[in-house]
Amino acid sequence: MRALVIGGTGFIGAPTVRALADAGHAVAIYHRGETKSDLPVQQIFGSIRELEQHAGEFTAFQPDVVIDFLLGSGEQADRLVRVFQPIGSRLVGISSMDVYRACGVTHGTEDAPVDNAPLSEDAPLREHLDLYGPDVLDELRAEIAWLEDSYDKIPVERAILSAGGIVVRLPMVYGPGDPHHRFWPTLKRMVDRRPFILLEDDYARWRAPRGYVDNVAYGIALTAMHPQAGGIYNLSDETTYSELRWTEKLAVAAVWSGRLIILPKGRLPGRLQKHFNFEQHWIPDTTRIRREIGYRERIETREALRRLVAWERDNAPPGLQFDEEYALEDEALSI
Repeated sequence: MRALVIGGTGFIGAPTVRALADAGHAVAIYHRGETKSDLPVQQIFGSIRELEQHAGEFTAFQPDVVIDFLLGSGEQADRLVRVFQPIGSRLVGISSMDVYRACGVTHGTEDAPVDNAPLSEDAPLREHLDLYGPDVLDELRAEIAWLEDSYDKIPVERAILSAGGIVVRLPMVYGPGDPHHRFWPTLKRMVDRRPFILLEDDYARWRAPRGYVDNVAYGIALTAMHPQAGGIYNLSDETTYSELRWTEKLAVAAVWSGRLIILPKGRLPGRLQKHFNFEQHWIPDTTRIRREIGYRERIETREALRRLVAWERDNAPPGLQFDEEYALEDEALSI
């Protein structure tokens, strides 16, 4: 089959392209050309706002499937549909599990009771759009330049599904190349040989979905090219660990033997507290993608974290200093 990948040089896009090529599919990538691809794929250069201008090149490639990693608004998704429906390509929109109402409850944007039932694909979605405020979006744009002020995956999903496409909802993705360095604040403490790490009790218990980047990429490729795939799929690790359990696993990978200390909520200094409702977990049900598509993780968690730790040690984000936080943590423990 023939697959066109929009955003095929990024953190998740690049390994997805590799998975598609390894499976024998013909692949083209559409990107700005700022990041080189070392894979034997066709390249089409342009921005996400220039899709119409490249319709001739897309038609010439005749993709059976189009996978778009750069959909951040309903307007962008509508543009994708307009360009590729005439070509007859099946559309695959990459979404996020932040569409669920549970995420809004954690963030405080949804006026709903805590409900920790597993999140199947038909679980309630947020009623309020714009989960992330302008300040958060400005921070994210430092790593994700294509984010728009109207960023929200719910309108994206509506447009893709109305066109008969496939939606893949992703977890928090980690691994080498992670632009967010999700595990770095914890790992940095281990690298610096801090004798202890503090966790507030509600955050220590909190469970949210994660997935190793190569596993996620494989799952996307497998779903996109599956002849019977359709609708929405949750893609995440089969087990949703607590933050405490993740920290324990990271400690093993980093060979750190310090203490994990759980403090009552409110004991950490104000600037170190996480102001979310961590009584609301996000526990995805991934039965559908496993049963219908045959997805299974290729890399187990221990090896995934070993690779992550090695990469983070060599690619520590510049400019992040934790000395002031360490001093506040020492003070909190002495009270």
